[in-house]
Amino acid sequence: ENMVQAKVLNILLDGGQFIYEAWDLFNRWRKEPGQRELYKGAYLGWSKNATDAGLIDHDLSQDVYRILFEPSPEIQRAIYAKLSNLDILGREYNTVHVRAKDPRIIPDDVALEWTRQRASDPDAYVHPYKLSQQKLKMDMTEEFVYGEKMKSFLVGLYSNALACVDRMSPGTHLPIYLASDSSFGEYMQNISTLPIRASSSSSSTSTWGNSTTHADPLHIDANEYQGRDPSHFYQAFVDMYI
Repeated sequence: ENMVQAKVLNILLDGGQFIYEAWDLFNRWRKEPGQRELYKGAYLGWSKNATDAGLIDHDLSQDVYRILFEPSPEIQRAIYAKLSNLDILGREYNTVHVRAKDPRIIPDDVALEWTRQRASDPDAYVHPYKLSQQKLKMDMTEEFVYGEKMKSFLVGLYSNALACVDRMSPGTHLPIYLASDSSFGEYMQNISTLPIRASSSSSSTSTWGNSTTHADPLHIDANEYQGRDPSHFYQAFVDMYI
């Protein structure tokens, strides 16, 4: 157990840039147009001094995160297991995140299909207001049923995200860690020619074949999930660190 924790912390915490003192780091931020001073010269954004020093957004974000958070032993073990199961432990890899069930981007026809699949009368009229409410329910649903319209929409959404990360790292053929609020990444892993490592694939017991119902990562802010075992929420934290 100690070896697992040490390995994870070495990969995630000790392998990055020098961690600046928190106060010094925040004072490297500069004032962007329209932003307000937060406290004693600290602003949102990056300062010219930080840019001149070769610091970039990614470096500073990592340092802020490491200063504020350290994974619990349980999360460390989950991270190690995920990296091992996906064969990216100690390897370089790219990452991409897809927010697949964001109510703001789900098309009306997709929401209508999903609503009618769950209704006693699939041909019943659905008021536009109720449709917007259904999109919010879709976002919070754990056992998700994917109809043909939803599947088509998600294939386009995931394909675009994967094409972006592939274009940003041409010719490297590095594994792509695919994190998402949906288990649909498994399906993309199966149909894509890219070396995808779907975050849900090493822990999910469902299969994409004839089945179309899958357990998606839980929303920690959903009332109906209060009281669940903490491990049921680990996936979001594992994705954040990886």
